[in-house]
Amino acid sequence: MSMGLFSFSLVIIIPVLIAQWIGIIGIGKWQRGGPWWVMAAGTGLSTLSLLLMVGLMVMAMGVTSGTSRFAEPLMFVLGMGGLSTLGSLIFSIGFAVHGLRNARIRDRVTELEALSAAQAQELSRLRAT
Repeated sequence: MSMGLFSFSLVIIIPVLIAQWIGIIGIGKWQRGGPWWVMAAGTGLSTLSLLLMVGLMVMAMGVTSGTSRFAEPLMFVLGMGGLSTLGSLIFSIGFAVHGLRNARIRDRVTELEALSAAQAQELSRLRAT
């Protein structure tokens, strides 16, 4: 039963980590500011936690043959799952800050484009007179 839950959690966690790493690599090619580092730290923490969970689960299965001694390593593995969740939360905070920064930049670009268009119209009007 516990292996089924562990396998199910891996099916959910691994695609999320892949998506986070793809996003970090894509963003890192053009901007490596504070939000990028927060996202990278969160994804790194989640990845490290996942690797530790898998390693501990494999070690626990190799060491214990009965179910009586399997409960303690399983609780530690579940605790590592909490660490993975913390990493995803840190990534989400960095992602939100990155999104807000990009929204401000986009608003500023739109404002400057409108200003440029207004100046072009004014120049055309002055040339016509």
